[in-house]
Order: sequence, then C-alpha cells, then structure tokens
Amino acid sequence: VPPPTGTALLSWQAPATRTDGSPLDDLQGYRIKYGLAPDQLRCQVEIRDPGVTTWKVTGLSTGTWYFAVVSFDRGFVESDLSGVVSKRID
Repeated sequence: VPPPTGTALLSWQAPATRTDGSPLDDLQGYRIKYGLAPDQLRCQVEIRDPGVTTWKVTGLSTGTWYFAVVSFDRGFVESDLSGVVSKRID
C-alpha cells in the first residue's frame, strides 16, 4: 500500500490586533489544525515564525480534510480559530 501523498497549500494573513482590539505586538507563530471533520481538527502543525503565512500540509490520505489556523503570542495564548476550509484528496 503506498503512503498517503495528498497535499494542501494554506495561506493566511498575520493578525495585527487581538480579539479585544488591542495591538498584537508579541506574535510568536501559528498552529494549523486539521482533520477529517470540521469539528474534529485533531492534527496540528506548529509554526514558530510569525513571518510565515503559507504552509504546505503533506501526507494527507484520501478524503475531505478540514483546516483552520490560530495564532499564538509569547505566552502561547491562542487566538480564536479562523474560519474552517476544506480540500478533497482523491
């Protein structure tokens, strides 16, 4: 059985403010959360570079995958989850 080879290229905009409107001056990075159901994003990739706003998720098996991104600050406090997007891997 060949290994999963599906990929999804994601991109997002870096936030400038927190959800309360205050400046986000200590952005540390992002977490891409993904899974096979929009309410079960159990897989995660952590990116500890606030300048990275594009990422290729690899090794996806056949099915519809759902993705969302959160940002985190120096204290590892996460933002709200972004909107969830999906991609079908055949």
